[in-house]
Amino acid sequence: MDNNNMLNEMIENPEESIKSITVSDLSYSVLQPQYFNQFVREATRDQVILSEARRIVMDSQVVNIDRTGFSSRIMEVATEATAPNGTNPGFNQEQLTAKEFVGMVGITDNALRRNIERAGFQSTLISMASSKWGEDWESLAVFGDTTKANIGTLLKSQDGWIKKCTNKLYGTGTGKDFDASTATPSAVFKKMLAAYPKNYLKNRTNLRFYVGSDLFDDYIDEVGARPTIVGDDSVGKNIARDYKGIKVVEAPVLNDAEGTHATNGWGAKIAMLMDPNNMVYGIFSEIGIEPDRQPKLRKTDYVFSAESDQGFENPNVGVVA
Repeated sequence: MDNNNMLNEMIENPEESIKSITVSDLSYSVLQPQYFNQFVREATRDQVILSEARRIVMDSQVVNIDRTGFSSRIMEVATEATAPNGTNPGFNQEQLTAKEFVGMVGITDNALRRNIERAGFQSTLISMASSKWGEDWESLAVFGDTTKANIGTLLKSQDGWIKKCTNKLYGTGTGKDFDASTATPSAVFKKMLAAYPKNYLKNRTNLRFYVGSDLFDDYIDEVGARPTIVGDDSVGKNIARDYKGIKVVEAPVLNDAEGTHATNGWGAKIAMLMDPNNMVYGIFSEIGIEPDRQPKLRKTDYVFSAESDQGFENPNVGVVA
């Protein structure tokens, strides 16, 4: 098939153009496994927090996350002819409930002409949708709050990691934990570290201080003020030194104006002390795609749909300030 015939087929019969990347069932098309993986990989790759969090592919709309632990010692002094008392484990459960979200990518006929090769078109289509989807997905996963009325419908559709985190510190208001107007980044980190469950500090290399760009710059300047090589490197190379063994990571999603407003006010600086492996997001194993031809506009809209949710394995292990 030459390029002109291929173009005509993709324009006049857009369903045919996605057949090689989908599995159809009852007129509903879902991405094949390899394209599902490409979509998720490209959606999360450039999202700092989402890319480090633990992914669960959900085979149903509801998935339970079980955890088991002991709240007291299990070792006892051995006494002859006496059975040990024994300790029963505690069982806890968190739940992910997938909610459907949709997004649309419009491709004009001229754009198709510039990307006529069939394989290139398919890969480009997935990349176009997943890159923007990933930005919105991470904002929802971080800032989602179903109790807020003054934010957009996306962010109030689900609760995100900040909302679900049990331990929160505040820099303003009555009974504040620190003074946001004067506290240095290190002072905030120290407060957060003090609030983090001590039993989970055994391997600090797994933990992250996720911060927005302003707080990251403040920390660079704070460390850079030291008359040492460390200080020179911090400013000259924009290197954020670990704070007490924990990486300080700039997460652009924490600059999201709508998200920071939803959390604690416009312009507020937000920091998260987290173990990414404790942060879980689930995506249902099917991503739908349907073409919608708009002949008068000389373009084809491709509607993607996916179901996802986010939460913690243990919501008590983490701090937000």
